[in-house]
Amino acid sequence: MLPGVAIASRQPVRSILLVSRVPLEKIRAVALDTSSMTSVALTKILFEKWLGGGRTFTPMSPDIETMLTAHDAALVIGDPALQIDRSRYFTLDLAEEWIRYTGKPFVFAFWAVRQQALRETASSQDLAAVFQQSRDHGLEPASLDQITREWGPRLGLKKPTCVPTSPKVFITTWMQRALKACNSSIAMRLKSEPCPPLPKLFFST
Repeated sequence: MLPGVAIASRQPVRSILLVSRVPLEKIRAVALDTSSMTSVALTKILFEKWLGGGRTFTPMSPDIETMLTAHDAALVIGDPALQIDRSRYFTLDLAEEWIRYTGKPFVFAFWAVRQQALRETASSQDLAAVFQQSRDHGLEPASLDQITREWGPRLGLKKPTCVPTSPKVFITTWMQRALKACNSSIAMRLKSEPCPPLPKLFFST
C-alpha cells in the first residue's frame, strides 16, 4: 500500500447514502448501487452487525426512483447521492454510521502495488512521493475551487454542497490507524460472505 494517500473519512461524506421510503426498522429489501463494491460491502456489514440482518439485497443501476419502486431502501453513491433531496426520504450517511459504531475511519479506497512491480520500478522513481504530491495538488484551494466551479453546475449543486468542510473528508493523510480500520472492514466482510484469500496489507517503504 502506498503510504499517505487514500479515499477515507472520519466524518460524514454525504456521497454514500442509504435512502429509504420507510424508517430503518421497517426496511426489508435494499437496492444496491453497483458503482462501488466497497460501499456495497459496507452496507451489508452495517446491516449484519448493527442495523439488523435478514434483509435482501439486489444490485441495480443508480436511479433512485426505479430503485425505490420495488425496494424499501437504496444505496446510492457519488453524484447521485449528492443530488438526493434528503428532505423527501429517510437517509443514513454510511461513513458516519461506520465511524459511530467502530470509532474508526472508513477507508473507501487505497492505492496498492504488487511487490514484484514495486521491485521493478526504477530506483529513482518514488511512487509514494508521486501520489502524495498529486494529493497535495488536489487539496490546494485553487484546485478545489476549479473542481467545484466546473462540476457544480453540471450536477446542479451549489458550492457548499460540493466543497466539504474539510478536504480530508475525501482525501486524507493516513497511516496506521486507517490501516487498522481497513483490516477491520476486510475481516468483517470475510465473516459475512466467503471471499478469496487476501494478501496481507502493509505500507511500502
